[in-house]
Amino acid sequence: MTVPRPFVVLLLGVVFAGCKFLVNKATLAAYPWCDHPTRCYDYAQELAASVDSATDPCDNLYQHVCDNWDRNHPMLMNGSGQFTLLQFRVTSFVVGALKKPPPQSSPASVKKAVFAYQECIKVLDDERNDVKVRASLVGRVQKVQPGLAYLDLTGQLRRARLSAGHVSRVRPATPFSLSLVPYIKTDRRYGLMLSMNSLVDTIKEPKTIETCISVVAPTARRQVVSDVAQRTIDGYQEFIAMFLALYPGQRITLQLRTLQELANGTGKYAELEDWLRVVNKHLPEDRKIDEDEQVLAYNGSEVALREMFRRSKASRHVTLVLYSAWILIVELHAGFSHELIECLPPDLPAQFKSATSCLQLANRIAPYAIGRFLWDSLELTEAINSTVTVWGGLRNATLQYFKDVHWMDAETAKGAVEHVSHLVSVIGQPEHLKLTTALDEHYNHLPDFKPPFIESWLNASKRHVDKYKRLLKEPPNVTVHREDINFGIGMTTVNAFYMPVIHLMVIIPAIMMPPFVPTDAPRPVHYGAVGTILGHELTHSFDPLFSNLSRTGELTTWYQPESMKKFESRLKCVLEQSADITGSEIRAKNALSETFADTAGAEKARLAYATLAQKKGLLSYTPEQAFYVASCFEFCAAEPYASHSPLYLPVALRCNVPVMNQPEFAGAFKCSGSATMNPSEHCTFHAP
Repeated sequence: MTVPRPFVVLLLGVVFAGCKFLVNKATLAAYPWCDHPTRCYDYAQELAASVDSATDPCDNLYQHVCDNWDRNHPMLMNGSGQFTLLQFRVTSFVVGALKKPPPQSSPASVKKAVFAYQECIKVLDDERNDVKVRASLVGRVQKVQPGLAYLDLTGQLRRARLSAGHVSRVRPATPFSLSLVPYIKTDRRYGLMLSMNSLVDTIKEPKTIETCISVVAPTARRQVVSDVAQRTIDGYQEFIAMFLALYPGQRITLQLRTLQELANGTGKYAELEDWLRVVNKHLPEDRKIDEDEQVLAYNGSEVALREMFRRSKASRHVTLVLYSAWILIVELHAGFSHELIECLPPDLPAQFKSATSCLQLANRIAPYAIGRFLWDSLELTEAINSTVTVWGGLRNATLQYFKDVHWMDAETAKGAVEHVSHLVSVIGQPEHLKLTTALDEHYNHLPDFKPPFIESWLNASKRHVDKYKRLLKEPPNVTVHREDINFGIGMTTVNAFYMPVIHLMVIIPAIMMPPFVPTDAPRPVHYGAVGTILGHELTHSFDPLFSNLSRTGELTTWYQPESMKKFESRLKCVLEQSADITGSEIRAKNALSETFADTAGAEKARLAYATLAQKKGLLSYTPEQAFYVASCFEFCAAEPYASHSPLYLPVALRCNVPVMNQPEFAGAFKCSGSATMNPSEHCTFHAP
């Protein structure tokens, strides 16, 4: 056997490396890699690559538009789609951009928000541990002894120790908390909001909790750690069971309740004097409240509190404390312990966990400053202006429809017009914060962030609370904006949403990019893409689960009985249609709220499209065809017929169902009367 000479092997290796280098260079030259959220996106090219021209839109619009989409994005996980892809691109861009010094021209508030993020990620980079926070958590773990009768939480309400006792803007890590929010009754001062904080679902494995507790309390005995982990799991499961029992198949809504009413509901576990004592000890003397103070609370909050205390009493409130402590660890760990970053959750890279968690922490204390950073960094002005234009067209077209509608009586139509007119919209940024001076004034409580980061972060929260406590009573010459409410969704999240009762629609900057807002596409595409999103969120305000509450939190309805019957008949049409298509009445019922928003929202977008004076098509599509294709393209995803959430139909149906209910779609594509996408009965909400 001949042994190759070392020189020959080395030469061949060099040749191979050189060839590979040249091939990579040639490949990048022919197909340049770019994952920038806006600069690298050619809408027409992306759409053309996705379309399956062999499929007739009259048979299946989704398959026609999206059949090749997942092949062009093979790395996406099952169930992922356009939203997930854009979220990945936005997050990748933001975490990279935030590492750099902010431009000198940036508002002071934006600079502080950027510095907050940079200081947070140093916890991992510099392997920091905040000793004070760690010691506090260790103290909690060490206090959990079987013979301890009562345990302290964030605040105390007599024997039950209500965890909502701490008044803050950034909600503390407890199942319930009180925060300061604009008072929706008058929009002239601030008030209190009792929140049920989101349940943490990263505690399914006791082993994960044990590992993290060992980080917090390294000297704790193994059996103690195991017991604490199991009790934490028990606490989580108790709250899951409680919420499922209290809210079976119904939406959680907000309503104004007096402190007296809340105390009546919590009974012996938290009486009125306890509520007043705990809240007022955090307020200045001239801002203390009484039993008539109205609190914005979710329906059933007092029942949930009472049930939480009743259940936790069996363990002498140990599970309640441990569950709260665990939420604290999960929510704040990236800000004070590099070791906790490593263990939460254990299957993701530490750098990724640090970046995303720190981004969440920065968003929680300065969401609109982070939003402005994204706006400026990605040069979103054109996209945001386009969205504002589409919203104006859609809003006006909807108002005009209700003025001319025939199936509603005059009184109901008048109420619908007022409902649309009073909607507060935030597109990118609130109008009152678009000026740099206003944004900086809004966030003038932000400190200079320095180590330890978590102390600066908590200080920012405290300073904000101190700033707004004075507005608990109506101040002179101060304008309060309800869109300043902390809605808990970061400005880097690809999302849009409607807040019932607050009557607020928010279109987050991160979604105003292609394929949702493609600035290089003609206007019909904009009305089909972001127009359907805007119509969807506006329609949520007409959801029968929400629309019986006014924007001031009072029970009311503008529907007259006969018009309500007609509306319910149209809802029933959508329900039965969805049940026939999915083969499941239960699935159709669970998804009815979102299917209604999809269907009526698409109709609103079509009303707005019809008002365009000049229309231009795209690729081989006419303007009207391009409108419908764009409304579907944003739903392209892997596994389009799989159900990934009980609240939504599969994405293919979210494309097909709304358009198959519009006769204009059949006309645009010349569908025959027997075509699948042209049923004999159309479920409509905005037809004559």
